[in-house]
Amino acid sequence: MRKHQPVLDPLKPKPTNELDFQSIQYAFARCIRDPEHHKPPENVSKRRIAVYQRLFYNNIESFCGRTCKSFRKIITDERWHALIRSFLQEHECESPYFKDIPFEFLSFLSSLEDSLLLDYPYAIELCHFDWVQQELDLAADPKPPKNFNLKNLVQKLVLSPNARLLSYRWPVHDLKLIESIKDGSPHGPYWFIFIRNLRNRVERISSNARTIRAAELLQEPKSGMQILDILASEWKVPAQSLGKQLFAILSQLVEKHVVFIVD
Repeated sequence: MRKHQPVLDPLKPKPTNELDFQSIQYAFARCIRDPEHHKPPENVSKRRIAVYQRLFYNNIESFCGRTCKSFRKIITDERWHALIRSFLQEHECESPYFKDIPFEFLSFLSSLEDSLLLDYPYAIELCHFDWVQQELDLAADPKPPKNFNLKNLVQKLVLSPNARLLSYRWPVHDLKLIESIKDGSPHGPYWFIFIRNLRNRVERISSNARTIRAAELLQEPKSGMQILDILASEWKVPAQSLGKQLFAILSQLVEKHVVFIVD
């Protein structure tokens, strides 16, 4: 007769050997993330743990460096490695996935309140500018529309799920211009649309406040006429004087796959 395995009660204390194993895991992880302040677990070879420490640090540093490639060109090596070390020591990641490390690094930068942002006040925006391009590389492909011919403002449109409407205070598209700013004050806004088009290419489009606002209103499907009425009210201009301009804006957005025509 087959014996049943005992059912483990989660409310009962865990076996000592399991607790010991978990404590070793925690000690190992602390030592990997912060070798300056945490010793390795007992009976673990220093040579072996040094291999893990080196691989862990180099992988994270390389990944963040590729994501924030523009900022990496500006910041000194000393400040950069101190920043990565602080990220490993202090930040609690919300996601367990390796692909989300760049976003976690951005979250960490946003939480900083130290001299780094005084010396590099554009750091967060510059890193975000580079991150968006990589984020769209991994985005899911949307269902392509059947119609790409915008004939009039009666047709309904909707924003592509792979469009990102962005505004920055700093000239994140121009490193030379950023480095030339000496007063520490932002010179924006600078408007951009990032789109992963239906050819699976990520494209950056320089834009303006009016185009961004028109696209923003299409997060839910609307006709061109609905957009026209909203914008005419917001901008306090007669709708008839805005029609041609709006049609040109929407036609360009359709051509660039930023918005789709809804059947």
